[in-house]
Amino acid sequence: MQYEERIIIKASVERIWKLYADVENWAKWDPDTKASAMDGKFETGTTGWHQSPTGPRTPLRLASVVVNESFLVETRSPLSKIQYDHQLVEREDGVEVIHTLTFLGLLGPLWGRTIGKIIQRGMPQTLGGLKKKAEQAEKAKKSKK
Repeated sequence: MQYEERIIIKASVERIWKLYADVENWAKWDPDTKASAMDGKFETGTTGWHQSPTGPRTPLRLASVVVNESFLVETRSPLSKIQYDHQLVEREDGVEVIHTLTFLGLLGPLWGRTIGKIIQRGMPQTLGGLKKKAEQAEKAKKSKK
């Protein structure tokens, strides 16, 4: 089971990436994050955790990181794996940001229909928060020049 959401952000790929890599501050732009942290650098294999405003801390692992292009977060649920893919694609009108949530494994379809639907409802707000923060930072940088 899979969910996807997209948005165009008028900021540099580097600006957006900087917000992603600053895991401890995700809550400043993502309303579905109460707190989050990584146990090391923002690179493939690093582990950490994420906590939603209504849930417990959930362990996570950066399964794949390609700087300024994409990163894949994995977490486990009973008899399933949840993957949250983040992609950045440069376009003429800005950077297209694509978030894809995938539920795998025996209980993947069950988790996808339950918690997946909840996460899906928040995806537009998460992308909207990222857009607002990235575009504000981009404008602030340009105004300093």
